Amino acid sequence: ATVKLNVLFLNPHVEAEGEIVCKIVGCCDRCLAETEKTEVLPFHQIFFKDNAEEDGYCYFGSKLDATKAVCDEIALSLPTLFLCKPDCKGLCPVCGKDLNKGECGCSREKQNVFSALKNLKF
Repeated sequence: ATVKLNVLFLNPHVEAEGEIVCKIVGCCDRCLAETEKTEVLPFHQIFFKDNAEEDGYCYFGSKLDATKAVCDEIALSLPTLFLCKPDCKGLCPVCGKDLNKGECGCSREKQNVFSALKNLKF
């Protein structure tokens, strides 16, 4: 990832603002194709001096390490659904063919999950 930050030292905290440019590599959730995306994320964080805030990020003396804050920002911005393209057709549930590369000819008519119950005798 590439991080560009403007850092403003205020008393008693430090404000860091800028952007994170990162490459995300993973498998498409529908077709399992390897997918790579570049994300540009805005970044704005306040750092407190010497653990002044337990739940926040801190700096020590004149040194500020934004690594954890940047990693947290990237992790929180990861998509919950990672697709190779918005209209990905996914895999055939019968034969497993990638439907983005063409139809497979399998019958995919919806089955009634309760159809087996009609044969029950009470």
